[in-house]
Amino acid sequence: MESNYAKVKVCDFKDAKKCDLALEPEIEEIITKSRNPEELKYYWREFYDKAGTAVRPQFEKYIELNTKAAHLNNFTSGAEVWLDEYEDPTFEKQLEAIFAEIRPLYEQVHGYVRYRLRQHYGNEVVSEKGPLPMHLLGNMWAQQWSDIADIVSPFPDKPLVDVSAEMIKQGYNPLKMFQMGDDFFTSMNLTKLPKDFWDKSIIEKPTDGRDLICHARAWDFYLQDDVRIKQCTTVTQSQFFTVHHELGHIQYFLQYQHLPFVYRTGANPGFHEAVGDVLSLSVSTPKHLEKVGLLKNYKQDEEQRINNLFLTALDKIVFLPFAFTMDKYRWSLFRGEVDKSKWNCAFWKLREEYSGIEPPVVRTEKDFDAPAKNMLSMGASKPWPDALQAFNGERTMTGKAIAEYFEPLRVWLEAENKKNKVPIGWTASDTKLKRLQLGDALQRRQLQRMPQLGYEALEQHELAQLYALTANMSDGYKHLKMCAYEQPGNCSLRLVPEVQQLLGQCDNPQEIEYYWLEWRRVAGLGRRKQFLSFMQLYSKTAKANGYALAEDYWFHQLELSGQQALALLEQLMAQLRPLFLQFHAHVRGALRQLYGLQLVPRGRAYPQQLAELYLAKAFRQAGTDWVLDLPARAIGVFNISAALQRRGLANTRRMFWNVAEYFRGLGLPQLQNSLWSHAQPLSQQDDDECWHKVWTFHAATSNNFTYCALQDEQRFFNMFEAQLELHYAHAVARQPVLLREEPLPHFKEALGKCFALAASSPRYLRRLGLQQPSALWSSLPARLNRLYIQGLQIVFLLPVFYVLDRYRVELLSGQHQADANEAFWRLTELYTGARAPIQRSNAQFDAPAKLLMEVDDQYTNHLLSTVLQFQLYKHLCSATGQYIKDSTDKPLDLCDLSDQRAIGPALYQVMALGSTLHYREILQQLPEIYYNGSPNIATTPAQLRADRDRSQRYGPPYSEDGAGRGSSSDDGLDDFRYGQTYDERMRLGYNYPTPRFNFTDRSDDSPFSNDGQRHRYSNHNYGPSSSSTDRNFNSDNDLNNQNNNARYSDVPFNNQFNYNNNPNNPFNGGNNQFNNNNNPNVEFVGINNRNRFENPYLNNQDRFNLNQGQLDRQRYQQDRRYQQELEKLRNLLVETDQKGSLECTANVAAQWNFETNVNDYTQTEALNAQQRYVEYQRIVAEQSKHINKDLIFDRRLYRQLMLQSEVGPNALPLDVLDRYNRLLNEMLFLYNGASICAYQQPFQCDLHYVPQLKDIMAKSRDWDELQHTWVEYHRKVGRGMRDSYEQLIDVMQEVAYVNNVTNGGEYWYLAYESGNFRQDMDIVWEQIRPLYESLHSYVRRKLRDYYGPDRISRIAPIPSHILGNMYGQSWSNALDILIPYPGRKLIDVTPRMVEQGYTPLLMFQLAEEFFTSINMSAVGPEFYRNSIFEQPLDRRVLCEPSAWDFCSRHDFRVKICTDINQRSLISVHHEMAHIQYFLQYRHLPKVFRNGANPAFHQAVGDAIGLSVSTPKHLQTLGLLQRSLDESSYDINYLFTMAIDKVAFLPFALSLDNWRYDVFSGNANKRVMNCHYWNLREKYSGIKPPVLRSEMDFDLGAKYHIPANIPYIK
Repeated sequence: MESNYAKVKVCDFKDAKKCDLALEPEIEEIITKSRNPEELKYYWREFYDKAGTAVRPQFEKYIELNTKAAHLNNFTSGAEVWLDEYEDPTFEKQLEAIFAEIRPLYEQVHGYVRYRLRQHYGNEVVSEKGPLPMHLLGNMWAQQWSDIADIVSPFPDKPLVDVSAEMIKQGYNPLKMFQMGDDFFTSMNLTKLPKDFWDKSIIEKPTDGRDLICHARAWDFYLQDDVRIKQCTTVTQSQFFTVHHELGHIQYFLQYQHLPFVYRTGANPGFHEAVGDVLSLSVSTPKHLEKVGLLKNYKQDEEQRINNLFLTALDKIVFLPFAFTMDKYRWSLFRGEVDKSKWNCAFWKLREEYSGIEPPVVRTEKDFDAPAKNMLSMGASKPWPDALQAFNGERTMTGKAIAEYFEPLRVWLEAENKKNKVPIGWTASDTKLKRLQLGDALQRRQLQRMPQLGYEALEQHELAQLYALTANMSDGYKHLKMCAYEQPGNCSLRLVPEVQQLLGQCDNPQEIEYYWLEWRRVAGLGRRKQFLSFMQLYSKTAKANGYALAEDYWFHQLELSGQQALALLEQLMAQLRPLFLQFHAHVRGALRQLYGLQLVPRGRAYPQQLAELYLAKAFRQAGTDWVLDLPARAIGVFNISAALQRRGLANTRRMFWNVAEYFRGLGLPQLQNSLWSHAQPLSQQDDDECWHKVWTFHAATSNNFTYCALQDEQRFFNMFEAQLELHYAHAVARQPVLLREEPLPHFKEALGKCFALAASSPRYLRRLGLQQPSALWSSLPARLNRLYIQGLQIVFLLPVFYVLDRYRVELLSGQHQADANEAFWRLTELYTGARAPIQRSNAQFDAPAKLLMEVDDQYTNHLLSTVLQFQLYKHLCSATGQYIKDSTDKPLDLCDLSDQRAIGPALYQVMALGSTLHYREILQQLPEIYYNGSPNIATTPAQLRADRDRSQRYGPPYSEDGAGRGSSSDDGLDDFRYGQTYDERMRLGYNYPTPRFNFTDRSDDSPFSNDGQRHRYSNHNYGPSSSSTDRNFNSDNDLNNQNNNARYSDVPFNNQFNYNNNPNNPFNGGNNQFNNNNNPNVEFVGINNRNRFENPYLNNQDRFNLNQGQLDRQRYQQDRRYQQELEKLRNLLVETDQKGSLECTANVAAQWNFETNVNDYTQTEALNAQQRYVEYQRIVAEQSKHINKDLIFDRRLYRQLMLQSEVGPNALPLDVLDRYNRLLNEMLFLYNGASICAYQQPFQCDLHYVPQLKDIMAKSRDWDELQHTWVEYHRKVGRGMRDSYEQLIDVMQEVAYVNNVTNGGEYWYLAYESGNFRQDMDIVWEQIRPLYESLHSYVRRKLRDYYGPDRISRIAPIPSHILGNMYGQSWSNALDILIPYPGRKLIDVTPRMVEQGYTPLLMFQLAEEFFTSINMSAVGPEFYRNSIFEQPLDRRVLCEPSAWDFCSRHDFRVKICTDINQRSLISVHHEMAHIQYFLQYRHLPKVFRNGANPAFHQAVGDAIGLSVSTPKHLQTLGLLQRSLDESSYDINYLFTMAIDKVAFLPFALSLDNWRYDVFSGNANKRVMNCHYWNLREKYSGIKPPVLRSEMDFDLGAKYHIPANIPYIK
């Protein structure tokens, strides 16, 4: 197409055989000078037919290929090469306003020209009221009309002013011209030019043979009075005006030279040029020329004045609508806003609408006229700001100054046109063209976004040469070889990886300098010719795209001239410089410490080679603490790569879905599962090239994802950037293709990096368990280290970006030769504070050695993207209240945006705009996010954790190891029963028959229903139904017809309140890759976008405060129907609570009946009742999940629904639940049936754990017997169940998924509602550890004394089998060996209790008095009437102490076979503490009647037990007459408590941390036995008595493992 445009030839109008007339110069000359309308029409038609129409098929193909190329290069469309990314914030509005202001003047000019053309050509050629025939206007494109001044000039006989001849006559020379300019400014009381100006300026072209860039320019050397001008001045009027223009800049320099450096620039990028132009305009007036004696006896009359203004208007005013028209048209085509069938019509419609011109002949869609203007060039848009600046001296895009300038002309034209009765404006063209309406802003914006041709504007051979150059210069870096230091024969070293690895370990400055110089020799000097050729071709490209100055083309995306763009960048550099200088000084000091004062002197630029090596460490981080001079070196730099492995996030799939949940927590849509299932790994595993990437295909309306399999910190944060791009692609999918582009280059990158920055916040990493303990990570030294590394990575990079762009721009502008190496180093030292190790001259060429990216890559885009990244981060943190200026609690660097659900909808709307608006307008769309910061509302994580319990997931708080129900507790813990808790028998598995409960009748009214079949809450029947239409989970019934994936996420279905069905909802429609219907294979999904790493209700906090913004929330709450349905929902929950309480009561009663009267009948009834209750809970959970909780703003109501919807393993699909129960059955069968042979008695093989083995482990002191018993029992129990347990690990992943958490590990600790529970426990353990280690050392010494040093090492872990317990969890059975003071008895008040006639009833009455004395509740007569305090004589009772809540709010009981002894006295108070707990929360709904977490009930009971067992309390009861003052008694007592309680803590921690690890995948199943013993050794200092292998499964010997009961509580 470009070649066709340049090669168009037409035949001569008068000689049909002469067909070699080209556009330049022949056709243009004819169009300019001919006044024959037929001849002009002929050439117009011939040229347009050949230059435009002929290339239409190619242009259509070009758009197709251009779009495809954009897709393949990961661009949204070809519009990304368009030059309009950096507009004024109100650019389009200002343009329209300008036309409104200028249009009256333009219409007067247009009407007058039409009138004069009609006079010249006649009414048949030019209509009275229509558009102007463009072939008559002296320009092929009618963009300027000054060449027909001879026809249309108001007063053609009036000459223009030109004093050039008079200047020569008077002997003017360049020096005199500058002296007169100096006099001009001093006459206005401005500064006289200093001596340095005259000494150092160049005002004439040198005659010594040297080359000089003659472009006139003023220079400020930023020294006192050192200002200069370079100009090859000639004696002409034009040069006289230029002298004054340049001296205007000099005056500007002089006026602000007293200011600090950062202030020494124009008030804005246009001010300098505006000042120069204004002064030049002033000097050019006849009055001034007459004053200086160059114009004599000149009297300008009104006609001459009008003539001058009119001729200027024919160039300037006429050009404005043409330029705007061309840009609007191109934008629309590249955006796809104009159908191909209307392309030509759209073009002429715009020309007519804005310019009032028409083609000389009828044009149809068979023609294609726009390319006759080389339409792929952007040039037409550039003169806009330049033209306006020349007239009004402002950058505020207003036409008022232009109108005022031409006001005399307008007045004259109005009078003249009125006198001649000239119609103003124009009617529609009479050409029969198809019209396309382009009046709305969206269509105009699409026209604005049309891209241009770029390099393709070059000739074919030049284009091929340019591509070869860029490819060679970019790819060649990978293949350049260097010789090794002091090894001239070894010349095979590449920069990456060989030299990079060498330098990473090098501290020899001579070797570092050698490689620095060698690289610049091969990469810089060796590329000199290629670089020069490229710069020449780039300049040609600029001109081919319509830019007179190559530097302007370089910054065309900013729509600023080169000078203006550099001024903008200078401003940013000035703002960053104070921070940069501080960093620079610190790095310089660090380098001086490393390399000495001679290499790194004070107060000077540091050697670049040393600084680059130092700074490179900041980008690699790991293992760099030794070289980086960190603010707090002792702490170091925390890298999360190892923590990712530990947390199970190093798996890329897990990482993908974890990050997906992060964005869901912000309120963005759920990613579609197919994104990951179709994702492809990258084959390249190089750290520098392996990154996650999104591929967008507009034609296919889909996105592909490629991922890097590397699993480290960088890839983790990169995942945030990649997924943001996925959300961006989905958000803009509805926009026309041209408007799906970013509003400015790297806008998506800035957004992605903003959230990657947020994810790097220590507070967020702490929540994920990836950061060190809070006391360290939140400390100022640790923060300073982190900020220091980030600063090294960012603050030092931005000046480098600036230098690389400024250097190339200065080369393009002609300020330097294209290989001016000295200029490069001046900029480098000035802005980056780095110098070469040796003096560099123009004989070298170092710049290409730094351009390791594309040689034409515009680093300005990366610079601005980085700046924008931090601006966005600060805005979002401020808007959500996570950052408060000057706050020590909420500094910006600790801002954590996770779970800020208000961000998502606002961000999505912004991204959905694409490039429909300028980026500044788009950023303004980000509202001040509604943030409820009231401390009185329970919305903080701590508050939420404080009122949450989900212990029902895990079953009873049993801690016994025995197989039978009558066995004693090995842990010294008792049990309490209440409706929320399952009996152990629940673990044995059941078949689930048809549910008996119907919770939804058909009703179409509720906005809360998520039922896809429109089953909504209205009337509720909770009783058993005899109808044949009873709902059955196993049949094709209404419940099965609901979305069977609803258990993975909340899916709103209601049409009115459905977020997805709302036509105004940006999440709805188009390519729905972000649906909320999750596949069971999806790893990380959650109800209501719950973040799996933190409190599952944290997002409800955000929803409560921020859901859908305050306006949406108020709209819903004020909606009458909404309130009616909300009331229905409340009534439903009341009914559900009542029914749930009844079901719970029935179940608990059946369990009570069995445990207080053990027989086959009561056992069967208990099992059946438990089964029914599970069925009930399952149905309630299923129905609760189908309620759209996103519309519930009442936090308590929301929590109630959430609790009802979660039932632990019982949420599994029935087949998976059956498998789960079967696995537990198999393992418990092995556990209960295990027996071993007695030590040295091979025929006595019926020893079970209870009672024989447990008794042996407690009482035997025979090392070999204990070892035999331990080994055989662990072998018999563990090995047989290992396979089943490995299967259980897999099933636990399913349990986690259906309960909306990441993995089985996260689920295991979910009830504690802490995203960092394991880390919290480790912190607690570290506080206890010193005591435990002292206890451990003492016990080891005592055991060593007993068993001998040959069996027990002085420093090794203690063998597990000799501690009096099969598991080494409690050491109290070895008290006879370990007691500190043998012979000193422990306090025991049992004899006094017997002596005083204590009875079980009296013990409970004393316990009640204890609680009422601390202002708690009396239990009431019903408690005493229904409880069992003693073993009945008429029936068998399970005597384990337990407290029972019958879910009726009044029936609470205790079951205990009380003995009259001190232990029972403490147990009675313990169980009464549970009763008090029941009493305190009995008023709450059933789902809230539970402990704050699974350990709370037990902790309350134990705390009371500790209090009651103190000597002081026993004295109060009269059971202890005097206090024992001897410390030996106290030590024995505390020691006994410690070997039971303190010794137990690391065991419990090891056991459940092991389960967390295997369930989360942190520990591989193949080495899980080894991992267990590693944990036991780490926490307990315990080892097995013999070597263990992976054939063993030693944890299977602990009841809680096969029963799958949590232990950490």
